[in-house]
Amino acid sequence: MSDWDYLHDMRAEGYGEEAISEAAATGVAPWHYSHINENELRQDIDLLKMSLKNRDITRKEFAAQMKECRKRKKELKTYINGGV
Repeated sequence: MSDWDYLHDMRAEGYGEEAISEAAATGVAPWHYSHINENELRQDIDLLKMSLKNRDITRKEFAAQMKECRKRKKELKTYINGGV
């Protein structure tokens, strides 16, 4: 198995051209680092909750930042699923 076989696997699994191009550019298949992105997102959400609890941010700021986190989560799921 060559180092680039995962690109063929990605195509076979229905990943979009953008995801395949990014994987080729980085040399990493999405399933190798998607869990890292999920963990970073969870950490960001936990920090937001702590900031709200400590009154470091307002509820309005919290809501706006959580909206961004939800957007990132949706984009991450789309990317993991190959743009489907």
